[in-house]
Amino acid sequence: MDEVVFYIAQGDPADKHSQESYGYVTSIHSSKQYASYRQADSHINESVDQRIPIPEALTCITLINHPNGIPWLLAGGSKSGKLYIWELSSGNLLCVRDAHYQGITTIKGSSCGTFLITGGEDARCLVWNLAELISIYDKSDHQVKPYWQITDNTLPLTDLCLNDTIILMI
Repeated sequence: MDEVVFYIAQGDPADKHSQESYGYVTSIHSSKQYASYRQADSHINESVDQRIPIPEALTCITLINHPNGIPWLLAGGSKSGKLYIWELSSGNLLCVRDAHYQGITTIKGSSCGTFLITGGEDARCLVWNLAELISIYDKSDHQVKPYWQITDNTLPLTDLCLNDTIILMI
């Protein structure tokens, strides 16, 4: 069985027991196609906190914080170029979007929680309005388009860096 493990950490490394500092270990099993999550600093609880079924293997994931600072959404990108967004508290799949022509290689969320930025093997960088992606109204008639596109790149994007004012460094 193949397994991909992601570790996501935020906050002060010296203070992993506060509400603002946390680490998540994510394990994606390709044969069973589910993602498992557990709080990394929970020495007492060895079991998985949540198990979310995934439709295909993911190449990148990121946590998006709620404006009050706690983890709220999980965004993942696939090799087929699809963007998936789950709500962490319920495990519900809120969004599936054909975002890129080729695989998604990196996903970042803005610090304010307003934007989601994806980069892919198709050399495109797309900035999405997060509220439009997860909106539950008019799903059938509502085609969400990127808020902003950067298509001048000639090589695939491997990573993105955001500062506090959401200036992209590609």
